[in-house]
Amino acid sequence: MWEDYVDIDSGLLTSEEPTDENVVQNISAKEQLESNGEEEVEEAPLPTAEEALKAAELLSRFVHSNIENDNLIIAMSSIHNSIRDSFCNKMKKQKQTKITDYLQ
Repeated sequence: MWEDYVDIDSGLLTSEEPTDENVVQNISAKEQLESNGEEEVEEAPLPTAEEALKAAELLSRFVHSNIENDNLIIAMSSIHNSIRDSFCNKMKKQKQTKITDYLQ
């Protein structure tokens, strides 16, 4: 009785028998994925200063309205201020074009 209970699943097939064709297909597919993955890796473009500022403003509003942790609110304010300062410095460095630049 006990042996029948323990060995009840011993004859049960849990996967198909591997054939030469299946093994070759699996290896080919794996090699193709690896080669395609190396060639087609595209990194997401870095966010612009304006996009970072908008995201920081949104996150700052969320933190200030939904989070009651003072340390987190202070940290978020610091991050938001740093991003805003970076954005302002970038805008200051840009030179406004003059109307005479278009006439040359």
